[in-house]
Amino acid sequence: MSFRIIETPTRTVSGSKGEDSKITQSLQRGFTLDTDDAGDNQVDAKNALRSFGVFEGASYPGSQFFYCSNVAVNQVGPISYEATAAYASIPYDEDENPEGDPTLERPEISYSSVTTQVETDVDVDGDPIANAAGELYTGVMMDVTDAVIIIKKRYAFFSPAAFSVYRNKVNDNTFMGYPAGRLRVTNLIPQEVRQANKIFWEVTVELTDRQPLTDDVTDDKAWWIRKRNEGFYQLIAPANKRQRCLDENNEPVTAPAPLSAAGVQIDDDATPNFLYFEIYKPIDFSEMNLGVT
Repeated sequence: MSFRIIETPTRTVSGSKGEDSKITQSLQRGFTLDTDDAGDNQVDAKNALRSFGVFEGASYPGSQFFYCSNVAVNQVGPISYEATAAYASIPYDEDENPEGDPTLERPEISYSSVTTQVETDVDVDGDPIANAAGELYTGVMMDVTDAVIIIKKRYAFFSPAAFSVYRNKVNDNTFMGYPAGRLRVTNLIPQEVRQANKIFWEVTVELTDRQPLTDDVTDDKAWWIRKRNEGFYQLIAPANKRQRCLDENNEPVTAPAPLSAAGVQIDDDATPNFLYFEIYKPIDFSEMNLGVT
């Protein structure tokens, strides 16, 4: 009997408060097991896990705070098994930090700011930036100073690969009081820390708050790209055929002409239309378990 045991990268962590108001944290670990003997059974697989240090009453590696409460083994093939090990913490009061466990401490929150340059096509009143003859200027840049929220959280269990899904994502609902679409994950720094007999991860997450830069942009589009609706071609009904835009002399335009929302050329002095493009995907920030909401 020889088992090959692999721990799956997915671990789940949760917490609950009992009737005595004490908190118990729970976590699960997953394993796959393969044997070279088709005569083995679930009991043999469970014994193999015991030699791996996984059995009821065993502490989680590197911790004297979590203890294994149950090991469940299921046979999924002639020589293959899947196992789940459940761990529970020592119950503790909300304001307690048993064993000085750093992963139970509240997150550290600080604030900073960052200034970047973005292109703009309107002034502070929302009017197009143009010369005296109404010709639009392009390439006008402005400084934008965004607030940065820096959250430092310590995790007992952490997967850098799984957490990387949050890079360059925006909040899909209100988070820390900021409306959906305002916050973007602009930096994510995980670091493994070894402290006495404990191993944990210290993760720093930076959230950048972009306020809408113009009155026509809503919070949920704060990080969207905004472009003036203009071009050298327009769409002609009813077949929406592309046709070159013409100037007042019925000659092809030599500069982009303003377009309506339907893609039809409009007068140069008409109210400009803008197009908005979503470039950062929204995601639920609460799933990062940063200890803030």
